[in-house]
Amino acid sequence: MQLQKTGSQFRLSLINIAIPVLKSLGPEERYGFLKILTDLTRADKRYTVFEFALLTILREHLSEDCGRDVKVKYFKYAEVMTEICLLLSLLARIGASTEESARSTYEVIMKHFIPAPARIAEKADCKLSAVSQALQKLNLLSPRLKQTVIESFADCVIHDGKILPAEAELLQAIALSLDCPMPLLLA
Repeated sequence: MQLQKTGSQFRLSLINIAIPVLKSLGPEERYGFLKILTDLTRADKRYTVFEFALLTILREHLSEDCGRDVKVKYFKYAEVMTEICLLLSLLARIGASTEESARSTYEVIMKHFIPAPARIAEKADCKLSAVSQALQKLNLLSPRLKQTVIESFADCVIHDGKILPAEAELLQAIALSLDCPMPLLLA
């Protein structure tokens, strides 16, 4: 089987198959692998959602901090609403064919958190570096609230009845970063 012909819908499966083998590497080898992978993603000076998801997933699985408890700092959605808005905006845009469709999906899903309509984050604000920072802060949310957040993000992904590989990849990266089970995606 040639990897090029497998299609983007199988990328997550291939990553998940490779993770146990990568975990068997020693700490220095894992660090070296992640460094090479990071360098490769930076080589073309473009950072795609897939590259972000890939690095996030592998860092979560291969880091020395993997499995360590996180101290809860936030117990209310209001304390992390900016981060929720940012991630939901990105997920809505990835799956939408138009800005209007993204905005509509965003507004529907935001009602899980606040009753009044909330504005979708500007495209320029949805940089992947900002997403990393948002994930770090959301990881400090209480486990019960994290689960609701990830379920709402999954609702965003399936809202239009189709699931794009980039949506599923980003959602898996978010779920891993928040130490939440990946919701079942049925569109």
